Amino acid sequence: MFFLVYGLLCVAVGFWAQSWGRSGFLFALLSLLLSPLVGALVLLFRGKNSNINPITGLPLGVSARKCPECAEFIKVEAVRCKHCGAPVPQDPVN
Repeated sequence: MFFLVYGLLCVAVGFWAQSWGRSGFLFALLSLLLSPLVGALVLLFRGKNSNINPITGLPLGVSARKCPECAEFIKVEAVRCKHCGAPVPQDPVN
């Protein structure tokens, strides 16, 4: 039972890191090797990744537009939506 709870806490730290723009796998691994408490404290001290646009979820400087089907943000160069898989019409270049 202890190992199950320990593993779930490690995975939770990984998901938390992923939502903050950090590597979820590395933080889950850090939590597994040291402890979930240490992983969470390191994540708190590192803070959110400021290179991620909080609105689009894409890195800063990447042009984005909304998918016409699901209204999620995708890259301008995308041919298919990464969220719903719908084909995205390309805007003609002037």
